[in-house]
Amino acid sequence: MGLAAVPAAAQVVVVADAGEVPPLECSAIDGSPVTLDGTASTVDGGMASIDPDTALLWEAAGIEFDDETGVTPNADFPLGTTVVTLTVTHTDPVTAVETSNQDTVEVVIGDSTPPTLTVLSDP
Repeated sequence: MGLAAVPAAAQVVVVADAGEVPPLECSAIDGSPVTLDGTASTVDGGMASIDPDTALLWEAAGIEFDDETGVTPNADFPLGTTVVTLTVTHTDPVTAVETSNQDTVEVVIGDSTPPTLTVLSDP
């Protein structure tokens, strides 16, 4: 009686794609709202966001996302440049082996609008 050979698990190809964010103008004292887009992330060429064995995680220092595990999270970003990291992790449902990939995107919030001052005369 022989032992059956167990085929090796195929290597899963995970690609994180944090998208692009064009430079934005500051819109509020507390920060400017930005929506990130990880929809181009893939697992074996398919959409990572619909793979039940795949998780997304958005991270940036000092930033609180409305859903850090969502494919298109929102957050308020301060004036300046903030680097955001997207990690896409696929967990093999049979072996529990994790395969991950990361991508970063820079969110640049500028303030190029000069201030205005309106003086009203008091009669």
